[in-house]
Amino acid sequence: MQGTPTCLGNNQFQIVVTGTAGTTNEIQGSFDFARWDFINDVIMTGSSTSFINTNYTSVLHYQFFRAEQLQ
Repeated sequence: MQGTPTCLGNNQFQIVVTGTAGTTNEIQGSFDFARWDFINDVIMTGSSTSFINTNYTSVLHYQFFRAEQLQ
């Protein structure tokens, strides 16, 4: 992932994911680096792809994010 998630308003934020075109990355969120929850999958259309989370709520207010490439 690249940089900091950007708040877009209306309970949405954007993350730029870097990786290999044609692969799929799983976006995960965590409060404490110990437990990681699934947020969504991102299919890489190039070496960097934007992911916009339209499901952000204060109930799931994660502080940390990561992207893991799926096999």
